[in-house]
Amino acid sequence: MNSPAKCKNRKDYFMNKRLMLLGAVFAMSAMLLAGCGSKTTPASQKSTETEMTQDIKEDSMEASDPIPLTYSFLYDDGTKEEVRNIMEADGIKPERVDKFMEIVTQFSDTLGEMEGAAEGFVSIDASKAFYDSEYIGMTFDKKLGFDDQNCRLTAYSLFQDFYTVSDDSTYTYDDDSLYGDLEIIKTNKNLNFTKEDISKYTTLFADVKTEASTDIAQHAETIKETWKERGITFDNESKVQLLSIMLHDPVNNTVFAGHAGVLFETEDGFLVIEKRSQYTPFVAGKFNDLESLNTYLLSEVSIMQQDGAADSFVMRNDELLVK
Repeated sequence: MNSPAKCKNRKDYFMNKRLMLLGAVFAMSAMLLAGCGSKTTPASQKSTETEMTQDIKEDSMEASDPIPLTYSFLYDDGTKEEVRNIMEADGIKPERVDKFMEIVTQFSDTLGEMEGAAEGFVSIDASKAFYDSEYIGMTFDKKLGFDDQNCRLTAYSLFQDFYTVSDDSTYTYDDDSLYGDLEIIKTNKNLNFTKEDISKYTTLFADVKTEASTDIAQHAETIKETWKERGITFDNESKVQLLSIMLHDPVNNTVFAGHAGVLFETEDGFLVIEKRSQYTPFVAGKFNDLESLNTYLLSEVSIMQQDGAADSFVMRNDELLVK
């Protein structure tokens, strides 16, 4: 699905919004760039997502194999009701579901008709799905005057009651890794973050220092231990769990959530709620098993890997989604 590169936002990336818009669309080319924003720091000289989009040649972005996807942009009432029922059955508070559906409806009302917004769930090769990300961003700017929420903010809005940060946590967010997220929090009229919310949010999503290694299991264990040191505890017995696509920066030796979504258990498999960036639709995706979900999520970031970096991987709360 066409979308901007990753949900990861850095200051210079976020301030260059127009360039970011030019790098988007929901087809396989963008799935390989996927997520909520790019990580760009002077120290690492990492490319912004727009630079990456401009540099990647079209033939390098073709999928070698079809990636099956059953999805909805949540435009019709029947699908929204189906998703609502799953969310509430799995334990999301009704008021949080109400707020989520209100924002989803605002999105569709603001944009009007959109290609790919079929009634119900549609099963396709993910590379065939499409939306116009530039149009979405420009329409939001014109009609609402603020940027829509990104992947991590969307995930937090649904997942916030399923993890805690201990009162005696000594962690303090002190870098710019979530600059773009915090700017959206300041300006987006749908987000009513308290100081406590911001602290809880940054404690979870800020970069994690790691080792100079390509060992995924080692990085996953470092993430788990770091979150524990920050005072984070996940409700691993819940049917609602956080999905974090973790990307490795071998220059700064950090790992970060380049994309995030929320996983729900259903009677016949799994439902994932995600939003690639502030310039993409809300997406509900159905999967029969965790292996196919893992393949789908990793296909979106495979082209982002740097020389010397560990392969990207998906965390389900504080464990690997697929070991």
